[in-house]
Amino acid sequence: MTPQIASFECSVLMKHFSVVPNLDSFIRSEEVRCMTFATLFKETGIHRIDLLMIDAEGYDAEIPRLFDIPSHKLAIIHFKDKHVSVSDHRQSLRTLVDLRHKVVISGEKALAYLG
Repeated sequence: MTPQIASFECSVLMKHFSVVPNLDSFIRSEEVRCMTFATLFKETGIHRIDLLMIDAEGYDAEIPRLFDIPSHKLAIIHFKDKHVSVSDHRQSLRTLVDLRHKVVISGEKALAYLG
């Protein structure tokens, strides 16, 4: 069983087929509660965060769009681009640079920070 692999997209899961024999037999769909970041902040009473760490198996470029980085002025954002299209990755980096973040890329990971 491989409970640590999850994604909104089955095609992203299947990219792991070469390292997990019979992967397709382990895949299950499950409904999960989803909410906006605004709702999460309201329900938890959190008003500020400094670090956003993203590993969303193919949804990594979408999370920063949903988070509204300009309003929250995040100090550090860490994300992967393994399952993200080149154009989505470039757009994410461009957005962060436009928001005055410095970006360091190492392999399939990127770290953006306010400098």
